[in-house]
Amino acid sequence: MLYSSFHLTEKNITYYIDSLNDFKPVAIDGFVSSIYEIAFYIKRKKVKLKFQPKVIFPTSETLTEDYRKTIEEVFNCNVRDQYASSEGAPFVWECEYGNLHYDITKNPNAKIRLNNLSKKLKEYDYVVGNLESPLTNSEHSLVSKSMHLRSATENVELLKHLNINAVSLANNHIFDFGKKGMNETIKTLEDNRIERVEVDKKYLVKEINS
Repeated sequence: MLYSSFHLTEKNITYYIDSLNDFKPVAIDGFVSSIYEIAFYIKRKKVKLKFQPKVIFPTSETLTEDYRKTIEEVFNCNVRDQYASSEGAPFVWECEYGNLHYDITKNPNAKIRLNNLSKKLKEYDYVVGNLESPLTNSEHSLVSKSMHLRSATENVELLKHLNINAVSLANNHIFDFGKKGMNETIKTLEDNRIERVEVDKKYLVKEINS
């Protein structure tokens, strides 16, 4: 079932709620602000819901703690934040530990879950990946964005586990934690002998098996 966020107003919001009660969705996916407006209306007007979804996946906007609290309270289920691409495929979402990515600092089983992929990548002579987030332990950013991606420096062990030889840093998140985060990323990669391309006009030429 698809609903229009553009047409969602105080005047017609009851039609959305009635439709949800009839449809009884198992999961809800949508803009944070739209889901929150519906949840806040239900809470204010004491509207009775006739269903309980298993999970709610907000996207495209920043999920604040106040929004999360209200949505979880009203729908009586977990909210799992996610990061999706413009192609329409969510590829990062909160795990049971509340993280938006694999994190060996909080999930000791991260390597185990990647074992099959690791074995497959071992078949190749040289593996280049896109490092979509900086490797930094900084938790504060002055960059104004709806989503800030980062991974703890310790997670470089996952790149090594996956047999990644080089990474590209040419993406829209490498500066999410400023120049400090980028520099920490470069140092972490260099310390672990993982090559990189696309920062400071750096390019990479490799000769494989002559």
